[in-house]
Amino acid sequence: MKKYQFFVGVLLALSLAGCGQQVKDADAVIEEKVEVLLSRMTLEEKMGQMNRLSPGSLEKIADRIRKGEVGSVLNFVDADVVNRAQKIAVEESRLGIPILMSRDVIHGYKTILPIPLGQAATFNPQLVEEGARMAAVEASADGVRRTFSPMVDVSRDPCWGRVAESCGEDPYLNAVMGAAEAGCATLMTSFNDNDGVPSTGNKFLLKDVLRDEWKFDGMVVTDWGSAFEMISHGFCKDAKEAAEKSVNAGVDMEMVTETFSDGRRSV
Repeated sequence: MKKYQFFVGVLLALSLAGCGQQVKDADAVIEEKVEVLLSRMTLEEKMGQMNRLSPGSLEKIADRIRKGEVGSVLNFVDADVVNRAQKIAVEESRLGIPILMSRDVIHGYKTILPIPLGQAATFNPQLVEEGARMAAVEASADGVRRTFSPMVDVSRDPCWGRVAESCGEDPYLNAVMGAAEAGCATLMTSFNDNDGVPSTGNKFLLKDVLRDEWKFDGMVVTDWGSAFEMISHGFCKDAKEAAEKSVNAGVDMEMVTETFSDGRRSV
């Protein structure tokens, strides 16, 4: 019996090792495809992939998708519209890169849940996780592949406009509730500054902590217009400097204001 268990253990270990190797091989193939695609892209097309817009209608940006000037779209929630946009991106653009569809899905999608502040009051991470999973299933049915939750800022000022999106003023509770959706592939910078440095241009937070210390390998996107708003912060003199400081700090994609691509605000 012991000998049998030993051989079963060896076979299981070899099987798991084989699976691990297959995953590594698959990752290597994907990385190679990405590098080949990058080598074909113009600078304008690379900047286009860093561009997320919220146009209101497909007609406003259909031609820009064809030109490779859009990497992500915010607030398309009709499956037919999403499919038409993806068809344009994949079949009518030079490189055929799909659009990343995004939406704020903070406390439910079709089925509405209590606001995150109310969910935190349950002190039940499993219940919160189940609610987020339900919302994800509903949103993905409409083509939404990326959302901006949970919001884990510690909220202690009732005058701040984002209190409802947080889990309150306790750091531990925020951490526990946030960890119920651990393993995220993307992260969004906040509007506020830390020690006088806006989060969107904060190299210490986005590179030293997020990348180097926490080993985060996903994509970082600005909040709505937060790159351009660094001018209002007095941190940047113009859109060009805002784009430069954002990218150098570690931001991969900008939401709506287009300072990365041409320094102008979208309509």
